[in-house]
Amino acid sequence: MNKKQIIKRIIELFVTRRDTYAVQKESGEYRRVESELTETLIERHLRGHGTIGVYQIEPSTSKVKWVVVDIDPERFESPREVALKFLEKAQEMFPKEAVWLEASRHPDPSYHIWIFFLEPIPASVARFLGRRLLEKTGILNVELFPKQEQISPDGFGNLVKLPYGLHQEAKKWSTFLDPENFKPIRLEDFLNRVKPHSLSEQDIKHILAIIEEQRKGWFKGVHKGKKYR
Repeated sequence: MNKKQIIKRIIELFVTRRDTYAVQKESGEYRRVESELTETLIERHLRGHGTIGVYQIEPSTSKVKWVVVDIDPERFESPREVALKFLEKAQEMFPKEAVWLEASRHPDPSYHIWIFFLEPIPASVARFLGRRLLEKTGILNVELFPKQEQISPDGFGNLVKLPYGLHQEAKKWSTFLDPENFKPIRLEDFLNRVKPHSLSEQDIKHILAIIEEQRKGWFKGVHKGKKYR
């Protein structure tokens, strides 16, 4: 893949909105920028010349392209085992090629589990699926993105650092990992191998119906047919 193809693929996978983004400061905190997220900025991110955070939820539709579980190493005695457990359960719910393990500050044991979708799905559906993953692992003290089911048209929600960038405080790189040996996967190899999951309109409607039933307080465990339910 050439540079242009790499950046295009990154945008397809990770970027829901381009009208705003965030820049990581040396303290590790982020500052939102009211400007277009350009291909040049993404290239600089990949070179370590500026670290980008992307806002997950598209404001006009409240849809997302991915779910992320953030495993904070300070909360667990063995973050690696926790990450592998989440990865295993996620791969039971979704195709293996749609589920990926990231070290956000390699080689530190700070991990993200990513689940990619071919088409944007409602944030409420993404949160439902993320909560099901947490229930399957029995591990609840992690951060789940998206954190909101919807945002206002002028809202932003939460951001996640774009992978394969340099953490400005820790000075350590993000990378996806081979779960067999926890060795880094080259960006081009990841982009060639990842295959986002296609969630059907029928599945989305069923999940939305479950969410509505839960809100009414009389959910009885219907729609158990699919492996991600």
